[in-house]
Amino acid sequence: MHPTRIAAIAIEFSIRLFHRHIVTGPLQAHHIDDATELLSREFCHREPLCRVLGLTMDDIRVFFRQQLEHVAKQRLGIVACNREGKLLGVVTIEDHFARFQPQPEGLHPG
Repeated sequence: MHPTRIAAIAIEFSIRLFHRHIVTGPLQAHHIDDATELLSREFCHREPLCRVLGLTMDDIRVFFRQQLEHVAKQRLGIVACNREGKLLGVVTIEDHFARFQPQPEGLHPG
């Protein structure tokens, strides 16, 4: 069984016990837009270095989109959604043998 699937099962079991309105599963292509916005927003508001450097969501959005596309292709992401399908959270995992390499175009404002 794929390690991501094992992690998803463990997380889902825990969530089913305590948060019955949440459903977990693998990160898929149709989650990427919402996951990009979620990660960009949370990182921008919570990461101290992001605040110190004055980075905005627009500055980091392309990076997270590229990362999520890479993670989804590798099947190394887990999402949490409500029963209606709205994305509530995302976890990304890195494979150190197939690391994410961001493409420089679009990462920094002109």
